[in-house]
Amino acid sequence: SWAEGIYMQLDLKPGRLSQLLTQFAGHLKSSGKSHSNLEDFKSHFRNWLFTEDTKGRLSEHKRSKVGAL
Repeated sequence: SWAEGIYMQLDLKPGRLSQLLTQFAGHLKSSGKSHSNLEDFKSHFRNWLFTEDTKGRLSEHKRSKVGAL
């Protein structure tokens, strides 16, 4: 499913997607952005997630890497 793909791609901890959706809703509210359909919403959310990940803002939501340097 769509959510499973996000969990796998970003290696998120279980249950974190709902927290990230809440943060994204805050982002939308502060930016005044709305979406005309679910596909636009999901696409924007996915892009936002990958931007946040690139900026290192998802570390608390990711699984810890054992033995990572």
